[in-house]
Amino acid sequence: MPKLSRAEAAFLEALLEDSQGKLRNIIRRQLQDRRYISVEDVMQETYCSACEHIRTVMACDNPEAWLIRTAHNTAYEMLRKLDRDTPEPEQPAQAAPPGPDPLGLDAILPPATPEKDRDLLKRYFERRDTSSEIADDLGLSPQTVRRRLKRAKDRLAANLRIRQK
Repeated sequence: MPKLSRAEAAFLEALLEDSQGKLRNIIRRQLQDRRYISVEDVMQETYCSACEHIRTVMACDNPEAWLIRTAHNTAYEMLRKLDRDTPEPEQPAQAAPPGPDPLGLDAILPPATPEKDRDLLKRYFERRDTSSEIADDLGLSPQTVRRRLKRAKDRLAANLRIRQK
């Protein structure tokens, strides 16, 4: 930290006294509810920076604007450093996606189900393939696969309703 002359110290003291309330409000607004960084810490760092760059501050047309910008940047830098240094919370282990139904679709599909429908339904429900994956494998558009799936499900639902009666 550089040694300040009497004139520099007097200038800085007057500047800090005049802008202290405004600085606190700006810093408080920027930090919001982040209690782990105090307004006082940011103010202290801002004042230290002003001391280090006193000649630049004194040469400015608007020294208060320099101080406010420095306080803003200091708070932002402290928040970024805190975010970078704070470990991410551990994610709970994801459960494996449910496997195929132990009964399988073969157990509920009527024997008259067309082979195309049977294959499409098995890939979608048992293997958990997406319509895009199925479309890529079959050389179709995803929209076509979705339409075929809808029709196959509708036919299956109709067959199951008939079986229940």
